[in-house]
Amino acid sequence: MSPRHNYTKDGEPAYDLGKREVVKEGNIFSVTEQLRVIANPGIAAGQKYALVAAIKNMLPPKAHELIGDWGAFMSTVYGAADEPSKIARERGTAVHNQIEKHLNNLTCDASDPCVAQLVKWVDDCVTEVFWAEAVLVEDSFRWAGKGDCFGTVNIPGELEGDFLIDWKTGKWKRNTKGILKPRWWDSYCYQLAAYRHCMDRKDEIGCLSVAICTNAEEGEEQPPVAVKQWSEEVLARGLEVMNLSSQLFAILEKYDSSELQMN
Repeated sequence: MSPRHNYTKDGEPAYDLGKREVVKEGNIFSVTEQLRVIANPGIAAGQKYALVAAIKNMLPPKAHELIGDWGAFMSTVYGAADEPSKIARERGTAVHNQIEKHLNNLTCDASDPCVAQLVKWVDDCVTEVFWAEAVLVEDSFRWAGKGDCFGTVNIPGELEGDFLIDWKTGKWKRNTKGILKPRWWDSYCYQLAAYRHCMDRKDEIGCLSVAICTNAEEGEEQPPVAVKQWSEEVLARGLEVMNLSSQLFAILEKYDSSELQMN
């Protein structure tokens, strides 16, 4: 049974448990785990079957003999298709780890230009750090997740106040002039709204996505860090998406988080 992203009621990570163990231990499924219901795993499975059928039909008969075990071959295909995403995830994790060290006043490795750029942004714009990489648990144990940073941000003429901050490393899109621009996906807001809902004095806290570009070409100037402050209207919609996702997740997984309150 594949591991499910989850936490204990005390906010400790428990990533290596399957669904049955998560429920047995009385743990809480994470924000990202529950938001996956929006992606519709049934459609994703259908797309895989379509890919298998397409490859089978395209290959000449002799190729089937050379391939041998079809399951092993398709596992290799899926692995190769996922490799770019895997590399991107690993780099994102590495950047997060190094910036966490910096926020906690520990020595970090800033040899990666993304880390160096983010360190400078923090030094220039974050005047106080309340915490970095903290697990946040919803009051009714409906969800939990790890926030990147909570601190005071001051960008003269632009932003000032206490913000929940989410670092986003990834590929930016080139506009018609060839300039790299960040993509602000709705899912960023869903996560931030869900995390903020777990915090005290949530009405006084803003939410920021801070994007760092990872696909500048060799010799090309690295685009500056981009910052997106999510409006309260959008955050309210994001929290509603999280609420509905949590309800749908509970139905599909036959999981009732209200039982955790009695444990």
